[in-house]
Amino acid sequence: MFVAHDRLRRFWKLMTSKLPNLRIPRQWMPYHGLPDELQQQIDSIESKKGPPGLSAEDRNSWYLEHYEELYQVLVSAQETFGQRFHKGAPLYNIAFVHYLAGKMDEGLRYFLMSFVEDCITYTSYEIWNTFSVAHLKGLGISIDALAAIRNMVLTKIRSMSLPSMLLQECLDNKSVSEYISDRITIQALKEVDLDIQVSRLVAMLESEIRPCFDRPPIDENHLAIAVSALCRGIDPLHEREVAIVRKLGKDFTTDFLLFGRKVALELKLVKNSSDLSRAKDAIVADVVAYLEGVAQCVFLLYDTSGAVDDVPKLKNELERNKAVRLVVVKH
Repeated sequence: MFVAHDRLRRFWKLMTSKLPNLRIPRQWMPYHGLPDELQQQIDSIESKKGPPGLSAEDRNSWYLEHYEELYQVLVSAQETFGQRFHKGAPLYNIAFVHYLAGKMDEGLRYFLMSFVEDCITYTSYEIWNTFSVAHLKGLGISIDALAAIRNMVLTKIRSMSLPSMLLQECLDNKSVSEYISDRITIQALKEVDLDIQVSRLVAMLESEIRPCFDRPPIDENHLAIAVSALCRGIDPLHEREVAIVRKLGKDFTTDFLLFGRKVALELKLVKNSSDLSRAKDAIVADVVAYLEGVAQCVFLLYDTSGAVDDVPKLKNELERNKAVRLVVVKH
């Protein structure tokens, strides 16, 4: 199952037209401020889907070609329109595909190039709340190193500079390179495992999902729209509504499948005590089934009514298996 890569923009259109209380910062949107003609070209490319039945290696190759095409279109458009366009989204996704394929050094290089683009586009406030920063921090790159790169980039900006050239100038500068050692950063990349990825997912849900809503989510689909937008930042290839396993004649379908189909993320919206009781029963049943098909499960329980009065107790009750994580968010 391939993810449609224009999903985030479709979410944005839906949210601005039907869900005005849901706020998405511009740095979380893959493309913004493009001329209509260029936006249509991007939309056309993003509407493509890879052929079914590809091996993991061929699937990664397809995604690399897909994102590289998007990047080249934006680079060419800069000359055509005579202005700079933000290119961080395809660079970030190229990095992520390299990372999933185990090409750690290439992944790191493209994550840094994506960060360089973000440095040019976003304000000093916005830059620290971008996907590139979140991922580089998760890979062991310090804020001091990122700040040094940003300061260097801002002194080197030229009209329509390419991020690869700017990044190389930064890394060639001793005051910046002392922060980033190939030996240290590559080792940090190799040490990132599934537990760390899941911890990042949990931390993101705990800190980022509540600010998305001025008013409580209408239903679980409303909640899923916001969660999917956030998940794109840590796994652009995540999948929605995937049947993990079939037991006793029933398909157990998770809301999200992440990190190379190794982690299931399930959402539960709790509006009253009855919803809480049903959610607890469903989680117990889901855990038994899901762990036959995935390595770990994360359950997001969004409480809009105060039905969860003792979060630690609930966690102790439902997190008995080390492969299960419960995130409780109170509106």
